[in-house]
Amino acid sequence: MSTLKINNLSKKFRANDFYSLEDVNLEINAGDIVGLVGRNGAGKSTLLKLIAKSYIPTSGTVEYNGKNIFNNDYILKNVGIMIEPVFYPYMTVKENLEFYLDVHGKKGFKKNIDNILELVDLVKKKNNKPENFSFGMKQRLSLAIVLVDEPDFLILDEPFVGLDPYGVQELLEILQGWVKERNISMIISSHQLSELESICNRFVMLEHGKMKNIQVEDEQNLGQYFTERKEKK
Repeated sequence: MSTLKINNLSKKFRANDFYSLEDVNLEINAGDIVGLVGRNGAGKSTLLKLIAKSYIPTSGTVEYNGKNIFNNDYILKNVGIMIEPVFYPYMTVKENLEFYLDVHGKKGFKKNIDNILELVDLVKKKNNKPENFSFGMKQRLSLAIVLVDEPDFLILDEPFVGLDPYGVQELLEILQGWVKERNISMIISSHQLSELESICNRFVMLEHGKMKNIQVEDEQNLGQYFTERKEKK
C-alpha cells in the first residue's frame, strides 16, 4: 500500500479562470524521497498545501495510509509540514519547540528537544529568541519544529529559498542524516534541480499545474533533461 496516494487532484481558485492544479496523480511509498520540481508558479506550493489540508481540492482525493485525508480528522498527526516558517519570535528556541509539542498533545517528545537542536546546530541558541536570527537560522528552527515529534512523512516546500550555498549544504546534510537514520518518506519541492539531486530517489515535475513523471537513467541525464526543457522555452 502506498503511504501517500493522490488521485486526479485538481484545484481551481474562485478568482481564476484556470486550474492551478489539474488531474494530478502521484504515489509515494515508504522510504521514497520525491523531488517536486518546476518553475515558480507551476503549482508546487498548491499541491503541497492540498496534501497538508491547507486547501480543499476542487476535485480528486488525497489518501494517507489508505484513508482520505479530507474525511478524517488528525490523520496527518505523524506528518511533518514545513511550507512556511511558523514560530513565535518572542519565545526562545526551546520554548517554541515545547509550545508546539504542548499544543499538539505530544509532550512525550520533549525528551527529543536537545538532540534535535544539536542536529540543526541550534543547541547553543536554545535560550535565545529567534526574532533577530538570520534567515538560515530561522529555517533551521522551522526544521527542528518539524522533526521534534519524529514524523513518518515530511512535506517540505522550498526549504532552501533564501539560503546561500553553505546554508543549502547544511540543510541537505541534516535531511540526509535524518533519512539515513529512519525509514521515512518525503516530498520536497524546489525550482532548482541541483538542490535535490543528492537526496531524492525520484523526481516529478509540474508544468502549468500538470504533473509529468521524469524517467531518466541517472542524475546526469536528469540534469540534461531540465537543461533541454529550459532551452526550449
